Amino acid sequence: MKIHVIITMIALVVFLIAAIWYARKKYKINFAVLGLGAVAFFVSSQVLEKIVHLLVLHPQKDGTISLMQEHPFYMSFMELLWQLSLKKLLALSSLNG
Repeated sequence: MKIHVIITMIALVVFLIAAIWYARKKYKINFAVLGLGAVAFFVSSQVLEKIVHLLVLHPQKDGTISLMQEHPFYMSFMELLWQLSLKKLLALSSLNG
């Protein structure tokens, strides 16, 4: 592995720990809630997204996605819908908390 990748990984871990420590001191965050949020993010980003990709994109055994070759604008449209739904979700979450 290249040295710059190792340095970046170490810097990111240090930054994450420092950010958690700062938030703990300043905002009195609860580590249980932080952990629950991390688990929920992992499940949604890794497990549920994988299921949606399998259902919508139908990847072939060699890894190609026929939808990308047949309808490239459909893929752009799906990305636009994803971005809009994410923006709406963030707006709703800021209203609740």
